[in-house]
Amino acid sequence: MLEKYDLSTADKTYEALREILQEIVLLGLSRAGFFEHALFYGGTALRILHGLDRFSEDLDRQ
Repeated sequence: MLEKYDLSTADKTYEALREILQEIVLLGLSRAGFFEHALFYGGTALRILHGLDRFSEDLDRQ
């Protein structure tokens, strides 16, 4: 999973690991049926679901 990320600095490595962790958590929530009752939106959703070059610190949900 890490091969698609720039790991040239400690900060970039931290960001890559945080993004991978977000994806793992979102996958678990999806498999548990969470998104049948909730909506995932915002900058993180745009980046993960649509591949946009956008960074967000949090996960927006409603």
